[in-house]
Amino acid sequence: MSQRHREKIYDFTGGLNTRDRGAELQEFESPDMKNVLPGKRGGFEIRPGTQKFRQEPVSSKENEDGSYPPVTSIHEFAREIGTRHLLAFAGDELKRATSEGWELIRDGFAKNSYFEFIYHPYEDQLLFVNGADGYWETDGFEANKVAAYEPREFGDPGDADYINEEVEIGSCVIPEKPKLIAFFDHRVWLANIDGSSDRIYFNVDDIDGNRMYNYFTPWSWLRASNVRGEPITALLKFQEYLLVFNQTSIKAIIPDEPVQLEEQVYTPPAYRMEDVSTNVGAVSQRAVQDVGGRVVFLSIDGVYLFDGDSAPYKISNRIDPTLKNIDQEAWQYVCSGFWDNKYFLSAPTE
Repeated sequence: MSQRHREKIYDFTGGLNTRDRGAELQEFESPDMKNVLPGKRGGFEIRPGTQKFRQEPVSSKENEDGSYPPVTSIHEFAREIGTRHLLAFAGDELKRATSEGWELIRDGFAKNSYFEFIYHPYEDQLLFVNGADGYWETDGFEANKVAAYEPREFGDPGDADYINEEVEIGSCVIPEKPKLIAFFDHRVWLANIDGSSDRIYFNVDDIDGNRMYNYFTPWSWLRASNVRGEPITALLKFQEYLLVFNQTSIKAIIPDEPVQLEEQVYTPPAYRMEDVSTNVGAVSQRAVQDVGGRVVFLSIDGVYLFDGDSAPYKISNRIDPTLKNIDQEAWQYVCSGFWDNKYFLSAPTE
């Protein structure tokens, strides 16, 4: 029995291009073409290409050659108060889209870095990291580094009811230069820390039980290491646990029953980590997608699917020759998306 396999590869270097100046257009690009392809039954369908979202580039700072820095991160978020923001990062500038163009939120970030964003529903803020500048927050208008929580004291030292959060819980130490961020179990998780690429930190509660997004302690972390010593490459909240990916392994963080000791005033949160796979992982955060309750991701040898019950299994056998053409040096730049019931994978060619 024979089967027909159809593989579609879109080359976005051709077709309509209203982004670049005329002198920069390739022979197979046009600024004013009708962007269509003849369909199978005589109709027309849109041909892949590029078109400007705004007339001016995101970054206002030209490179030495007169070009503008590429956009390396983009994110849309809606606040509880009803406002929506589309943010984009290029060069060293984080901006938001307005009806007039691009409005600067903040500049001075590590140039051409890659941002990871999460929305924090309790704070109604967007939190983000980029592996270089620390732990930040924005409301869409201003961006500031998250201020570390200051442990409090209750009562007078020497009194029976005296409580010191720094003693009972720990000092506040926000991890340096995290590359990854996730929101799980009502907590913020920061991973791939500078100098500790296999660690994942979580915020703790104050003495009243409030989960403080800016309170991290020297003890509130887990190690997602494997025998190959690989760094954490991706995080994904999936079902009732947090998936932690390395390049060749996957672990799941699961809330555990906290241990309450009689002499404790504060009960530390408890989590356990279980192996999901010891031979399959993800190459980058942007190559992982939750597709209708199943996880699809790019590993070092192909695309895999994980449904939460069975072990991850490969679904890309027929397109492996194409995937093998992706340079390993470009893995960190690979990104994916899910649209029209399809998993899209984009990879640079140079």
